[in-house]
Amino acid sequence: MERRTILLWVNIVLIISIVISGIYLALTIMQGSPPASIPQNVSFNVKYISPTQMKVEFNNFSNPILFTDVRIKTVSPLGDVCTADVHDDVLVYDQEPEDANDPKSLANITISSTGTLEKGSYFIISNYRDLTKGPWLFEMVHRSSNTIVSKGSIIVPDTDTAPTGSISAVMDVSESEVKLMLGTISPSTELTYCYIDVLGPDMTVQTMYLNDTSSMIMLLIDDTQVKIVDADGNGLMNSGDYIDLRKWTGALTEGQWSVEIKYVFTEDIIAYAYFPI
Repeated sequence: MERRTILLWVNIVLIISIVISGIYLALTIMQGSPPASIPQNVSFNVKYISPTQMKVEFNNFSNPILFTDVRIKTVSPLGDVCTADVHDDVLVYDQEPEDANDPKSLANITISSTGTLEKGSYFIISNYRDLTKGPWLFEMVHRSSNTIVSKGSIIVPDTDTAPTGSISAVMDVSESEVKLMLGTISPSTELTYCYIDVLGPDMTVQTMYLNDTSSMIMLLIDDTQVKIVDADGNGLMNSGDYIDLRKWTGALTEGQWSVEIKYVFTEDIIAYAYFPI
């Protein structure tokens, strides 16, 4: 009888162990793979408002999500961290210094609403004095799953001095397509701080402003498509990105072409290429 009792308890312990292991495995899998309903890698545009304010405006979200589902974190070029843990009916998140002698890099983070995140939703970083110039980092994180919804750089620009760079190569892909490869751009700059002037044979100059990085295509008057490709999808103009000239019906117009990338704040040329086709 005692032997049967011992075997019974052994079986009970084994069953409990199996159930606990199953639950642990399920939780591990759930934590390792964020729910499919949470949008990820949401693209954004960085917009300069003033020396003390910068705006991050989001493009489309693949699935519905609320501002109140997320936390926003920024890191300044000096390493200072500021956060907005979004709550109902709170639009402005003041950043209180932990030490009076060590002020925060931001006065506050302001969000556009506490409702649904959608194309055009935004947050603004603000300070009482000029924001530190250079690259800031931000993350928008889904609170309950720690899934990163969107992240990237916020370049606070030097509005008096244009970056310098080059178009490192002009590649003839075919008689109907040419690629202009960008070299190093220094210091780093947002695509939305730039515009492109294109002049083809027997055409007037046409300008493409990059104020929305979800659509960076322009048609010239001869139906040539001008497209800038953000190769690594980081919203910055840098080496590896390229400008594509393509004619979908027939060959590109023969003659002298000019492409200039310019800085919106000073209108200075950042990089250029003059080339024949």
